[in-house]
Amino acid sequence: KDYFIRTDGSNISSGISFSNVQGSYFFAAQDIDSEGASLPVTLIIDDVDISGYSSLQLKVYIAEDDDGSNQDWDHNDYLKIDYDIDNTGSFSNGIHVQAEVASSSGSNYVPRIDTNFDGIGNGTEITNTFTQFSTNISGTGSLIDIKLTFDLDSGDEDIAVDNIEILGTASTSVDAPT
Repeated sequence: KDYFIRTDGSNISSGISFSNVQGSYFFAAQDIDSEGASLPVTLIIDDVDISGYSSLQLKVYIAEDDDGSNQDWDHNDYLKIDYDIDNTGSFSNGIHVQAEVASSSGSNYVPRIDTNFDGIGNGTEITNTFTQFSTNISGTGSLIDIKLTFDLDSGDEDIAVDNIEILGTASTSVDAPT
């Protein structure tokens, strides 16, 4: 069963199992183009108010379920979570998940965090346990957009995302007591 859906886990593939879910629902995707979608597909969280905050940070829980015998990601699969401050139309790299290979072909590789944004997963492995990943956001402004871009085009390739947060330090000050 292929999907691109907000779910509690009950209406996705029966072989998919995630642990450490952060709430009642999460967002999940599997083999997105088999249902007719053109890849990549995006999910945008638009115009989050960040005015008055500095030292911004993006945090998100991510999980992926293998098929029980091996990993499922092909060399060209990815999830990219990027951000744009003040609607410039230009997104900056946030957190990327890619297959752990550099070749231009092949299948059934481990999905990992791409720490240097070169298209190769070289960081922490994504497993079926929701794990929190974070990155600092350079700059500040009034609004921020978060864009999740998914490209999963074969059977059993899946990803799940939960509890997306933007954190920062409030810039308001308290008057000194007199």
